[in-house]
Amino acid sequence: MSHYDSHPPGNFVWPEHATTNAESAKQFYSAIFGWSCTDNPMGPDMVYTIANLEDRNAAGLYSMPQMMLDKGVPPHWLTYVGVESADATAAKTKELGGEAIWGPEDIPHVGRMVVLKDPQGAVFAAFQPGGHKGVGILGVHGTMTWVELMTTDTDAAKAFYSGVFGWTTQTMPMPQGEYTMFVNGAKPVGGCMKLGDDMPGVPPNWVLYFDVDNCDATVAVAKENGGQELMPAMDVPGAGRMCAMIDPQGAAFAVIQLANR
Repeated sequence: MSHYDSHPPGNFVWPEHATTNAESAKQFYSAIFGWSCTDNPMGPDMVYTIANLEDRNAAGLYSMPQMMLDKGVPPHWLTYVGVESADATAAKTKELGGEAIWGPEDIPHVGRMVVLKDPQGAVFAAFQPGGHKGVGILGVHGTMTWVELMTTDTDAAKAFYSGVFGWTTQTMPMPQGEYTMFVNGAKPVGGCMKLGDDMPGVPPNWVLYFDVDNCDATVAVAKENGGQELMPAMDVPGAGRMCAMIDPQGAAFAVIQLANR
C-alpha cells in the first residue's frame, strides 16, 4: 500500500526542506524525484510549497526567512515525528536534557508543531496533526523512506528518544560499528549510528533517505542538476544501494534503492 491518510504517533510523518532558493530547490527535487509542486502563500513574505506524487502530499519546502538567515541556519531537511501532543513532547524533551528551539505553535488548518534539539545537538520536530495528517504517499520513487541519526553518543541517544517517543531499540553489529534501529511498536522507523573519525566537524544530525527506483540513475540526474555526491554510491548488504548527497544549496540528504521493494 502506498497511499496513507493517517499515521500512528511515533512514526516519522513529514519531511520539510528549508532552503535559500525555493525555485531552485523545486526544480532540483522535481527533476530527481518526479514531484509536482504547489505553492501556498502563508503571509506577506512566505510561500510554503507542497511536493506531490500521485496527487498525494510527499514533502514540503520553503525559502528561509531573513530571521533564520541572520542566525546562520544552513539549508537543511527537517523530519517530523507524529505525536498526540506537541506540548507534552516538548516538555518531555526538556525533562530529558533537550530543548525546544521553536514553538510549540499552532499552524492554522494544519496542526501544532515544535522544533526540538536533543542533548547532543541533533535537530528534529514533532507534529500534532490537525487538518494535515502528514505524508499521503510512501513506498514509491521520491518518497521519504528512512531517517538516520548520526550522533556522538549512541547510548545517550537511545535513552533520550526512547524516553520522548516510547521507541524501543534493536542494536546490531556492523563492519563500521554498531547500528541501532528505533522501533515504534513493531515497526522500525529510524536508525542511529555514532559519528566516525572519518567525519571530523560533522555535528550530530538526522539524515533523511528517499526511496528511489535506481540509485545510480538518480545520482546521475542529481549531478546533472547541480547536486553533488558526499561519497560514491555503495551497496549496503540487506538494505540496498544508497548514496549520500548535497543539493545545489548545500542541504544533505540520501537516496536508497531498497533491496526488498
